[in-house]
Amino acid sequence: MEMDTNSSQTTTGNGNGNGTLTIGTSFMSPVLGSTYVILPNPKSGSGSLTVTDGGAGDEDGLANGIIKISQVPKGKYVINQRNIPPGFFSLLVSTVKNVHPSHVNQTVMFPVVPTSIDLAKLPPKPIPSPSLNDNAFNKWTSSFSARIVSNTNSSIIINNVDQTPKIILAGSGNSPAISTSVLSESSVLLNTSFAPLTSGSTIINTIGLENYSLPNSTNVVSIIPTIVTSVSTSSGYIVATPPLAEVIPGQTMIIPVVDPLIPSFGGLKAIIVQSSPIPKPGINNTNWFVTEIENKIPPTISSNGINGVPILFIDLQHPFEENRTAFNWSNASNLAAAPTLIIVVNKISSSSIQKDSTGCPVVNAYTQVSGSWTTLGVREVSSKSVSLSKCEIAIKSQHLSKFAFSLKHLSSLTSDVGLSGRGKASSGLDNNRNSNSAFAISLPNNTVSNPLPHQQIIDSSIVQNKTLHQQITNSSISQSITLNADLSLQKISPKIAKAIKEWVVHSDVPTSDAQLLKNVGVKGQHIPPWVKKTTKWIDDGSLSQQDFLAIIKYLSNKEIIK
Repeated sequence: MEMDTNSSQTTTGNGNGNGTLTIGTSFMSPVLGSTYVILPNPKSGSGSLTVTDGGAGDEDGLANGIIKISQVPKGKYVINQRNIPPGFFSLLVSTVKNVHPSHVNQTVMFPVVPTSIDLAKLPPKPIPSPSLNDNAFNKWTSSFSARIVSNTNSSIIINNVDQTPKIILAGSGNSPAISTSVLSESSVLLNTSFAPLTSGSTIINTIGLENYSLPNSTNVVSIIPTIVTSVSTSSGYIVATPPLAEVIPGQTMIIPVVDPLIPSFGGLKAIIVQSSPIPKPGINNTNWFVTEIENKIPPTISSNGINGVPILFIDLQHPFEENRTAFNWSNASNLAAAPTLIIVVNKISSSSIQKDSTGCPVVNAYTQVSGSWTTLGVREVSSKSVSLSKCEIAIKSQHLSKFAFSLKHLSSLTSDVGLSGRGKASSGLDNNRNSNSAFAISLPNNTVSNPLPHQQIIDSSIVQNKTLHQQITNSSISQSITLNADLSLQKISPKIAKAIKEWVVHSDVPTSDAQLLKNVGVKGQHIPPWVKKTTKWIDDGSLSQQDFLAIIKYLSNKEIIK
């Protein structure tokens, strides 16, 4: 039987204020022979202590899979699993334990699985979470009235440094396990609020959690717990993850919010992200996600470009936005799949709002690029009625940023326009939208392509160029647009990639419109100015070179490039 590694029971020490550390490795039962490094050395208060099961420093002297250290002074200890026996894979390699008056006798069991087991089939597996440090514990208990909240609406007051929420792992090929893990995950409610547009690092530092570690495998999905602040009428609320010690290339993370903490006006249900399996800069830096959710656009941000009254504003922050050295989740080329946001919106009885067959309203989705709202690379892909009054709607985006959502009005539709985000008013349905998809369908996988920006660039250009609007409306484009979903996924040659780069950045070897078109095999001399505006999206990674090439070829086929 495995030991409870995050006991909430207050324990007493040895009568002198000191405590104990019990450390082990387990799969169903203790696994013998592991080595650990503890910082600082609990015997000297400085440096580090290396101890092996049954070896020097293991006070019971037995190679039984358990290390015991007594007379451990109060304080925070980083425990790293240095070596494990052959034939096992570790699901946790580092954590933090705080010998504290609320829990002086600390135990941590590092979970492992035999290498003969297919991790893609792993059942739900919670892994030990780090203790709260003294400062965080004092704030959580005295100022924030912190509670652990579950999807069943159970609520537990936090009064112990080890009542921190756990990451739950599930096999990437085990859909029932993933669904069960998402439903089993908990959130922490903090009775506090932050001013609109507060920096993510300020919020993470205020919350005060220690770094969480992830297993180094793409065969598991990590379900990340969330910390949620109480709803403020002036500043909405915050959903944050714990800080993560690293980004695992190619691993999918699901970040859910428990239902009882989603306010009456709606909000964020989950974020689903998957980094590229190819290591990218910043993967070894601390990572976190901080999301601000409001039912209106903050007054310091313009709502120009948004059609209708915004019902939700979501500002999704990550460390790269501040330090420029962490993993860049805003660069689409760093991602294996388009990120998914699951939002909760209220059903509405108005006959002027477009609805699907389940009664869910269809939303307009916008993202902010270089300070402007655009539909480029963001769209609603599915919806699900979850109650008589609420719906969950899945949004795909090419990257993480600021988002705004409004309801789609029937009056904004035409019977013949087939551009992105538009459909026939008579049907009340978006043909690109699955109105019966469940939550699990929104999980990213390698078969789901990023939303193609061809029609979205054309659509956004309508606002910028009335002449082009008339040209598109009068052409066959408005009748039927059939996009080649494979085109943007095709690899491009180094020669073409170089030509695009030189055309975009205007280097010492500038490429003219005509030369670029020749290099990519397109006849023509001139690229419209509004297409050139997309270069900023290629620069910041919002638009891939493959997608840009697809746009050029598409517009050439429609004789917009000549």
